[in-house]
Amino acid sequence: MPKILYTLLVIMTLTVGASSVPAAEHIHLNGSTTMAPVMKKIVQAYREKHPEQTFGITASGSGAGVHGFLHGTTDIAMLSRPMTMAELRQCQQMRLTPSRFIIALDGLIPIIHQNNTISNLTTEQARDIYRGRIRNWAELGGRDSAIIIYTRAKPSASYDLWYEKVLERTEPIPTSIRIASNIDMVDAIARDTNGIGYIGLGFISPLIKALQFDGVEGTEHTVRERRYPLVRTLNLYTKGAPTRAETEFLEFIQSDKGQTIIQKEGFVSIQ
Repeated sequence: MPKILYTLLVIMTLTVGASSVPAAEHIHLNGSTTMAPVMKKIVQAYREKHPEQTFGITASGSGAGVHGFLHGTTDIAMLSRPMTMAELRQCQQMRLTPSRFIIALDGLIPIIHQNNTISNLTTEQARDIYRGRIRNWAELGGRDSAIIIYTRAKPSASYDLWYEKVLERTEPIPTSIRIASNIDMVDAIARDTNGIGYIGLGFISPLIKALQFDGVEGTEHTVRERRYPLVRTLNLYTKGAPTRAETEFLEFIQSDKGQTIIQKEGFVSIQ
């Protein structure tokens, strides 16, 4: 049985049985819209050998996943970022001891319409676009057209990373169009020749154009080596040491088969 690699937020002992038994509990995962599609694929593969184990997956955003985790409606929270200090304090207040499992790496990629001639964006340029200082593609060497800004809706870990690293904790201009998920962002930019947005690495599509960021292309290699500027972890959180059913599921995710699914879905394996 493969060893689980994870970070405990408190000191505890995890005992894993040597044999597998049918799981009696239902496991509900809730949180990141970035993680939900790949987790559905993993669950489907896991249930081929464990049909007795049932799951529910809700894609409501990382922040909402933490809310469900805190209030008893979520067994495993899916976060495309680590828990914040405020969230950890809430866990402590509610006598919860979250255990963090890193299952993959991801990059946050700026995207534009496939017919746009721009190929690279610097952090400063992206900041100026989202603050309204750069308003026309011609200012970046593109066509003379007004830039239409798309950003993620809250609560979203993608929004949080863009807000922290690109916008330096300032809000995008009020005219920015709020988008609920990575899939919706791809659809919106594919339809808007003047649009700009951002998505997770696993959602890059021929329908849109992925930009280099600060001269670095977002790829498996640049994310793994952390040369790409916007790298994040994809995380699962359990309440204390995982149950037997959760343990077996987490072991599958971090096995060769689970990590292969993660790679096929466009994310970066931790192996």
